Amino acid sequence: MKNRPDSEMDTRKHIGRVQELLGQVQGVLKLRADVHDVSKLGADEKPYFDAAMSLWGMTYGSPKYKAALARLGPALEHHYKVNDHHPEHFGTFRCPICHRTWMDNEAPGSTCFEATKEYGGHPRFCPKCSPVGAIFEASLIPNKPSLDWMNLIQLLEMLADWKAASERHANGNLARSIEVNTARFNMTVAQVELLRSTAEMLGWL
Repeated sequence: MKNRPDSEMDTRKHIGRVQELLGQVQGVLKLRADVHDVSKLGADEKPYFDAAMSLWGMTYGSPKYKAALARLGPALEHHYKVNDHHPEHFGTFRCPICHRTWMDNEAPGSTCFEATKEYGGHPRFCPKCSPVGAIFEASLIPNKPSLDWMNLIQLLEMLADWKAASERHANGNLARSIEVNTARFNMTVAQVELLRSTAEMLGWL
């Protein structure tokens, strides 16, 4: 039939664009894979992790594991601050305007005002809004790490991190890690199911 509509060209254009966008995701994941946990090799972290090699022989989440983990304090503080695939990277404060979160000890970087020191010396000005003069008092959020602020790329790296780490622990497995971290990070049912279904699709469970 003459002049019959043909959607093939439009569909192929759409397919190509999706392939292009997914290629961009692959590139971002590759970059993150290349630098994953490299901070553990630096002077701020390596000496502490050298002294904590016994962690990998312990059961994840056990009292003995938690006690050994506590000795990594300074190294973990640095590690969480520079690695955003950890829920602990996202801080205690949240701006009610831009919704950015930041750590207790993160400088606000204001060029207009010097940060006030309240609530135990924590800065209350948003690091993003302050430099442009839009100073807003931060809304305090619970001082407990959460997946709520993480994007899909960060969550994928986190899940891969949990999988790899579970293989280093005595009796470790990813299902157990998700179970322990559900309470640790106050995860929602939707978050747990997202991680489980992704892990199942990848053959990690």
